[in-house]
Order: sequence, then structure tokens, then C-alpha cells
Amino acid sequence: MEAIENPMVIDSLWKHNEQQEEAIGIDYFGNEIWPGEDYFEDPENGEMILQEYWQDYMSEVYGFKFRTTE
Repeated sequence: MEAIENPMVIDSLWKHNEQQEEAIGIDYFGNEIWPGEDYFEDPENGEMILQEYWQDYMSEVYGFKFRTTE
């Protein structure tokens, strides 16, 4: 009987090997920052923040209020 390879196991092993890179840091919200991800640094305190959370950061740290016109 020939062994059948499970594609889910193969995919899982491939993804595990792919993530052997190390995160370059942790952002203000506790998210890992991986090579190739966009982030910014706050020059006031040196915090790194993933760009997808820039509005949350500006609201929380500096009190910015974002609004939508009617």
C-alpha cells in the first residue's frame, strides 16, 4: 500500500519553515512586526507602530479625534 500525503500536513510544515524569520520588534499594541511589514516610529518616544493601527495610536497617545463629514 502506497503512503498518501496529507496536503494539510505538508502546508503546515511549509508555513512553519517559512516563519523561521524573526520578528524585528513588538509595536505599541503588542503586535509582532515582521520583515516586510509597514510600520512607523514615533520620534517622541521611540515606539514602533504597525501602519494599520496609526489612527488608534494617534487617538490613544495624542488624543486625536477622527471624524467623518455628513
